[in-house]
Amino acid sequence: MSLDGCAPWRFWAAPTFVGALAVGLLCGYWETPVGVWACAWGLWSAVLFANRLAFRLSPRRRAAMIWVAAMMCAATLGAAGINRIDSLAQVSVARFAGRDIMLTGAVISARTGGRSPEVVVAASLVGVDGTINQASGRIRIFLEAGDASQRLAQCLRHGDIIESRVQLKLASRPMNPGEPDLRAVFLQQGIHALADARAESVRIVGGRRLNPIERIAQLAHDGITAAARATLAPEQRQVFLAMALGDSGELDSDTLGDFRRAGVSHLLAASGLHVSLVAGIVIQAAAAAGLSSRRSPMVAFLVAGIYAVVAGLRPSIVRAWLMFGLSIVSQACGRCAGALRIVCVSASVQLMLGPLLLWNSGFQMSYLAILALSYLAPCLARVVPSRWPIPAARVLRTLLASVAVTAAVFPVAGNMTCEVSLVGPIANLIAVPMGLVAMAAGLCGCVVWRLWPWLGCAANAGAGAVLTALIRSVRAMSALPFASVPIRMLQPLELVAYYGVLASVCAVALDPFRAFRFARAAGRFARHPAAALCTAALALILILGFAFLPAPLEVVVMSVGQGDAILVSVPREVNILIDAGTAKAGEKHVVPYLRRRGVKRIDLLVITHEHADHAGGADAVARAFTTGCIVVPDGAAGPKWEGIL
Repeated sequence: MSLDGCAPWRFWAAPTFVGALAVGLLCGYWETPVGVWACAWGLWSAVLFANRLAFRLSPRRRAAMIWVAAMMCAATLGAAGINRIDSLAQVSVARFAGRDIMLTGAVISARTGGRSPEVVVAASLVGVDGTINQASGRIRIFLEAGDASQRLAQCLRHGDIIESRVQLKLASRPMNPGEPDLRAVFLQQGIHALADARAESVRIVGGRRLNPIERIAQLAHDGITAAARATLAPEQRQVFLAMALGDSGELDSDTLGDFRRAGVSHLLAASGLHVSLVAGIVIQAAAAAGLSSRRSPMVAFLVAGIYAVVAGLRPSIVRAWLMFGLSIVSQACGRCAGALRIVCVSASVQLMLGPLLLWNSGFQMSYLAILALSYLAPCLARVVPSRWPIPAARVLRTLLASVAVTAAVFPVAGNMTCEVSLVGPIANLIAVPMGLVAMAAGLCGCVVWRLWPWLGCAANAGAGAVLTALIRSVRAMSALPFASVPIRMLQPLELVAYYGVLASVCAVALDPFRAFRFARAAGRFARHPAAALCTAALALILILGFAFLPAPLEVVVMSVGQGDAILVSVPREVNILIDAGTAKAGEKHVVPYLRRRGVKRIDLLVITHEHADHAGGADAVARAFTTGCIVVPDGAAGPKWEGIL
C-alpha cells in the first residue's frame, strides 16, 4: 500500500505522468531533435510488435507497455508545448523590437503605482514604415512619469482599445551567472516585449466586448479598489490591495523589505491561501442561506473562479482553484482522491496550458508549500508528545507546519533573494491569522460598502486596525537581530540532494511498513560496530573534505555594460575586486552577483582610475560588504574621489 492507502501503481501514476511532462518540457527547452522522439516511439512500436503474443498472455507486460506509452505521451506533450511557444515568434510583436511603431491593442491592465504608470496591452495591429501588420502577444508599456500619465492610467479599463506610438524593446537577458532571465519571466506572463510611451501619444479608440466573467471581474476589481481608497488609510490600503488583489505597485520598498526579511512576503501576493479564505466565506454564507452541502461547494467554486480572474490568474491562485474543483469532483463521484494525485493532476493541467510555468518561481513555491503541508508537516507533527494539553499541542503543530513550509520553499526563495528568514516560522504563526482576519473583514466591508456605506466603513475600520497591527508586528520581527541571513545561490545538485532527503524522510516516516524495514535495517547495521564506525568516519571525511577543500584560483570578468568589474578569488576565501562598473551596474549586477556567490567580505578593492564606468559602483560594494582595503592610484584626490574614499 502507498501513502494514500491505494495500490502502488495508482499512487505513482499521477506523479510519474507529471514528471514525464516536466522532462518533456526540459527536452523541448533544450531543443531535443525530433529524431530522438521518433526513435523512442519506433523502439516502443518494435518491442510491441516483437512481443505481441507475450503481451496478450501476460497482463503485467501489457500494463508495463501501456505505462511506458503514457509516459512517452506526457513527454511528447511537454516538448510539443515548448515548440508551440517557439512557433509564436513568427507572428509575435517582438519581431519589431528596436523600432518606433504605431500600436493598436486592447488594454489588459493598468497600474498607477511605482516610479511610473504601466499599461499591459494585447497587441493586434502594428504600423511600421507605412504598412499595417498583424501581431500577437502582450506589451508592457511604461508611461512617462507625470500627472498626465497617472490620470491616463486611472482612466484606462480592461478591454479599452488604444492606439499609441511606442518604442519597442525586448527585456534583458542574464548578463552574469545566476541573474534572472527577464525575457523568460515576462514571457511566462504572456508579455513578449516592453515599450516606452508618452501619455500624449496614447488615445482610446474603442472598446472590446467583454464576456460576462470579465465584466463581473472588472466590476469586482473596481468596487474593491474604490471602497479601499475611500475607507482605509494609505498604508493600510496599500497592504490590503496587495493581499486581496495582488496589486503591490503602491507599496514602498521598505515595507516590501520588512515583509521579506520576516518571511511573510507571500501575504503581499494574492495566493492559494486567499482562494481558500474566499471559498470558506462563500461556503459559510451559502450554508446560512439554506443551500445544501452539495451545492454550497459548487457556488464557492464559481465565486473563487471569479476571484481568481480578479486577482490576475496567478499560478498559485489557479493551483488552489483547480485543486478545490478536483476535490469537489472526487467527492461528487464518491471517491476520496489523495492529496498527491490532486496536486499532480492540477500541475499537469497548468503545465499543459502554460508550459513556461515550470520555470516560474511562484508556481514552484506554491506546489512545494502544499506538498509540505500534506506530507512533511505530518512527519514533524509526530514529535509532539501525546500527553501535552490540546491547546499547546495545536500551537506546536501549527509552528511545525510553518517550519515544514519554510523548509520546502527556502531553496527556491533563497535562490531568488540570496536571503533566508530565520524568524519566518514564528512570524507566519502570528502574521497569517492576522492577515486572514484583515482580508476577510476588508473584503466583506468592500462588498457591502456600495449598499450600506456605514456598515462597510465599520468593517473596514476593524480591518484597518488589524492591518496596522500586522504591519507593526512585521516591522518589529524584521528588525530583530539575525531576522534574516544572506546565503549563496544553491547549485542544481545541491537542490536535488536537498529535496531527495526531504522526500526520503516523508517516505520513511509516513509509511509504517517502510519505517519498520528502515528500523530493522538500521538495527542490523548497528550490530556490526566496525562497519558502522567505518561508514561514519568515511562520511565525516567526505563532509569535512568538501567543506574545507580550498577553492581554486578563479577570475570572473563580470558583464556590466560599459566599464569593468573583475573578481579574483584566491584560495582560502580571499576576494579581490578590481573596479566595480558604473553606479547602476554596481547596484544591479556587481553586488547581486557577489551575494549569489556567497561573498561576505571584499579583502581588496582596487580602483584603477576615477572614471564613472570603473569607480561608480565602488560605493554600492563598500556599503554591501565589509571591505578590508581600498587601493586607488597615486595622487587620488578631489571631488571625483570623495564619493569613493
